[in-house]
Amino acid sequence: MSGFAFGQIKANQTKKDLQIQVLDKPVTYKHRSGIVPIITGEFIPGDFSRVFPQISPWIMDIMDTYLDPQVAGSINLGFSIICGLRTKHATLFQPLEKDIVSTYWRNSWEVDELKSHMYDECPFVFAAGRGLYSITLSDDLQTRYFYDTTFNKSYFYSPDLHKFVFPIDHLSSLLRKITINFNAKGKHDAELISKVVVGSDPKTRVAEVYQTGFALQQMTYAFENWSYLQRQLQEYASRPELKVVQLRTVDEAKHVLQSKKRRIAVDLETSGFNFMEDKIGDFTFSYDGETGYHMYWDMLRNSDVLLDLVHSNMSTKDLVGSNFKFDLKFIRYNLRNDTRDWGPRHIRIDNDNVQAGHVLNEGRSNSLKAHAWMYTPYGGYDKALEDYKRTHPNLKSYLEIPDELRIPYAAKDPCIAWQVMGEMEKQFNTIVAAVDEQDFDDGSLKNREYTMYHYYKSIMMPVVNMITDVEYRGVYMNVESLEEQGEYIKGILKTLEAEIKEELEAAMMSPLPYFDLTSPTKLGKLLEEVGWPCIERNARKVYSTNDDVLKKWEYMGYSTAKKIQEYRSWAVGLSTFVGDKNEKSGWWASVRKHEDGTFRMHPNFAPMRADSGRNRCSEPNLQNIPSHGLLAKCVKKPLATPGPDYYLGAVDFDSFQLKIAAVQSKDETLYRAYSDPKGAPDIHSVTAHKIFGERLYEIQEVEFEDAKGKTHKVFGSQHITIKREGQPDESIPASEYEYKEGDVVVL
Repeated sequence: MSGFAFGQIKANQTKKDLQIQVLDKPVTYKHRSGIVPIITGEFIPGDFSRVFPQISPWIMDIMDTYLDPQVAGSINLGFSIICGLRTKHATLFQPLEKDIVSTYWRNSWEVDELKSHMYDECPFVFAAGRGLYSITLSDDLQTRYFYDTTFNKSYFYSPDLHKFVFPIDHLSSLLRKITINFNAKGKHDAELISKVVVGSDPKTRVAEVYQTGFALQQMTYAFENWSYLQRQLQEYASRPELKVVQLRTVDEAKHVLQSKKRRIAVDLETSGFNFMEDKIGDFTFSYDGETGYHMYWDMLRNSDVLLDLVHSNMSTKDLVGSNFKFDLKFIRYNLRNDTRDWGPRHIRIDNDNVQAGHVLNEGRSNSLKAHAWMYTPYGGYDKALEDYKRTHPNLKSYLEIPDELRIPYAAKDPCIAWQVMGEMEKQFNTIVAAVDEQDFDDGSLKNREYTMYHYYKSIMMPVVNMITDVEYRGVYMNVESLEEQGEYIKGILKTLEAEIKEELEAAMMSPLPYFDLTSPTKLGKLLEEVGWPCIERNARKVYSTNDDVLKKWEYMGYSTAKKIQEYRSWAVGLSTFVGDKNEKSGWWASVRKHEDGTFRMHPNFAPMRADSGRNRCSEPNLQNIPSHGLLAKCVKKPLATPGPDYYLGAVDFDSFQLKIAAVQSKDETLYRAYSDPKGAPDIHSVTAHKIFGERLYEIQEVEFEDAKGKTHKVFGSQHITIKREGQPDESIPASEYEYKEGDVVVL
């Protein structure tokens, strides 16, 4: 189980007060035969042909040009616009309610009604914009997840519609950007909208934007592969339903766990996310992706025979999971007193769908639910469970869901994980085969063994197992020091607050009418009243007090601005890091006491899952803590070790990635910058030179010593003053300075 959420998408717009109208049918426009359905997420006001006059001929032109020759003679071309919602309150130009997913769950048409307006001859539908939500009734998928068509399939199967779904962006995004002004009641005039959209230029068709290019690509593929998609639909329809087997006795489980199959997918259902405080309810597994087995955790935990078999399965078979480090920490902690070793020396994650999915496409959600839509015929397999969650908003954990709903869902999870991993391996193999077919005579491919799959299996997965162990062991904390640093920072904040207030009162020459450093709005109003000059105003027409503005005030001689910056830095240090013990803020929210008496934090890493390939960290984020200054010392001081024989150390590579790039690319400028750091200009100066065209000496950093032996680093264009005995002071660019004995340099 990787998450427990009721919908992540929130609309920023405020809801308009519109009268809700119910549509009498889903089809709002039909062009010719209407055989190709386009499902929209919102009601389009007025006649589609008048609102979007550019779209109809564009779509028909694509059909005529790219339609599969095998079906061209038997298909009467045309398309229909189908509104996925039964209500008009969410229109093309009207924001939805704040909870978008719930809106579609409550108001979408029944599947049978949608299907009754579709033709069996067409194996696909296009889902425009939020039309996806009407099909999935969830936020598992978004159009942008399908943008990568080089390595990934750009469509998915809907078992309810029994059609393939090709997501495209909202139809309005294919046009030039337009602005619609609502009247006081938030209503609009369809006639006015059509005039604004059409514009005065009759030559205007669809816009040359990436949304149009993606829609063209999607439609072209669908029409060209009409016959292939029909055959694939038949293959998907022949797939068997996932089987769920509940193992109620030790003997039943013992028999199944003696399977000789080489791969096992495992999943847990837990009461929450904290492996030390929450409990395990269900243990599920699958050997073939078709049958999911369920047993209660308590039965497994209390049987030595079953524990032996599960340990053997997980340590000797190819272990597959989805974000399985989450599950493995629960298993390891709950069996921490067991004589078997459940640690990384014996139990290692061999394959993880979240990790593999990120390698294949980091621009999408790689959750198990999203993967079920993208890689299997079982997308939406959790619908009954999601329906129950939405009708029981006070539900606190999965384990409170009735067995008859939870167990089938739980047992299908490992089936989906097993199937997804198999499909991803096929995808990796396809990519590797495509690379092998290339000659690469230019030498751009250094080593054919370094494939995406090699990166995933040989580099990423060992890191995942190491990180899992790091998360489980945790970061040791000196809670006495943590409390001391909190009180120390509170003292600094109190002092700064008093000094800032005193200085502002002196400038105003009277007591302040109000004083609140935690509110940027109140601070902006106060500084204006005190008489500080206006640098910029925010959307509320109040003085901005962001860091850039505060620095400008500081440069202008308002020294209090620097203290306000300092106050904010210390306040962030307190709230985000050191925290308050009584309020359980900052790191105190993450500190847990262990049975051995130690206190530790257990951060959650996303190993190598940043877009750059680096790790991400949360709860708390230990990768983004202050590194310099007094605040950094206060934040780092509570970090401890398991005992006196251990030391904390820091290791950081110097421009490691760029140096690798220099070696691999043999780029002359890049290579010289790192092979001859003293003789060559630094790479940042060279970059600025290339971008802005300035003379290199003006942007290059210059280092020199003054008469007192102090080293200075300045940009070459920065002027310095040279004082020489018996000569007038001379101001010159730092790049032109040559040291002479007796010089006094003033910056």
